[in-house]
Amino acid sequence: MREQFDGVIINELRRFDALLEILANEISESLALSNVSNSRLSEMYSDVKAQLKSANATGTVGGRKQAQTESEARYFAPAVRQALIALRAPTNSNPHRSNWISLANEARREISYHLHRMERDLES
Repeated sequence: MREQFDGVIINELRRFDALLEILANEISESLALSNVSNSRLSEMYSDVKAQLKSANATGTVGGRKQAQTESEARYFAPAVRQALIALRAPTNSNPHRSNWISLANEARREISYHLHRMERDLES
């Protein structure tokens, strides 16, 4: 049972990693931002930040309001918390002046670090 749930945690961390990669790519591809692109990027940034904030509220996968599993406490909660901290720019700020791409990459590094640590620890 624990192995199955560890797989759920890994999948959720991979999902966050993919969302942050998409966000960083969208920001880097938009060299000259129009109002449409700004609002689209703002929506994407807000959505990712809201999902991380929601996951951080309980530190559990799926937002369960119960005690964290050992794996959630060791890998998931710290990954989500650090990624959320990395996305420190307000959602209504300018993507380029607030350097969202660096923030998204920093958040992604936090997720990746904890994901790889979890995968490594499970292999041993």
